[in-house]
Amino acid sequence: MARQSIVGEKLGIEEMTYGPVEENGVILLFGLLHEKVGFQYIEEIRKGFPDCTARKQAAPGRYEQVKIEFEYRSSDFVRYDHLKRIEAGEKCDYIVCWIDDWEDCPPQLKVIALRDYCNIKGEEGIPAKIKHLVSKDIDTIVCPARKKGFEAAFVKGSWWGEIRILKSKINTIKYLAIYQEAPLSAITHIAKVKKIYPYKNTGKYRVKLYEKKKIKPIKVKQKPRKLGGLRGPVYTNLNKLRRAKNLDEVIF
Repeated sequence: MARQSIVGEKLGIEEMTYGPVEENGVILLFGLLHEKVGFQYIEEIRKGFPDCTARKQAAPGRYEQVKIEFEYRSSDFVRYDHLKRIEAGEKCDYIVCWIDDWEDCPPQLKVIALRDYCNIKGEEGIPAKIKHLVSKDIDTIVCPARKKGFEAAFVKGSWWGEIRILKSKINTIKYLAIYQEAPLSAITHIAKVKKIYPYKNTGKYRVKLYEKKKIKPIKVKQKPRKLGGLRGPVYTNLNKLRRAKNLDEVIF
């Protein structure tokens, strides 16, 4: 029987028609987009860990060597036991992937999600539970909060943390929304992000805020629904959040 041809999402770029469906596609796409994502030269791609040696500009006319591991999803780094290699002292500077879904990524690793550099419309074929990680125009992170922490950090302190944030999203986040847990079970406030900075050596971040506003509560949808509440941060777009009538519409 002939092998079935399976392709990924339509990329919307000249260099390649369809997106990766596994790691080999990520490697090919990186070869085409490496300068666009910040690497001037590819020196070596090999079998073994890490997959690639490249050069990145450190100063005008000066290029530092970096080590790269390719994955389809950034969380595959753990699944293939590469984290143990890092902990044992082996060098790896970057994960280059298609989808960044690993919020527990160690501070020393940087993540580049190639999907963010393609002109993809929609999230066709993306599992519902991670759609909020790959949506276009992400600029807002929604964080669950308990009453005591909300009043101390957000209301009185104008900051939020300590939270895990996908590294590929840090530079895109301009707003932080607060989802207050039961009994409210609703998004009630939003603020502009002034600064995101690492919190000690925990792999978590603190977010400095300004222009805090109370909004009309965006509550959990009545059944049937996809979300009964939030257990951790999720990502969305501010305009989408403003139009949403319930929590499902904020995320999906």
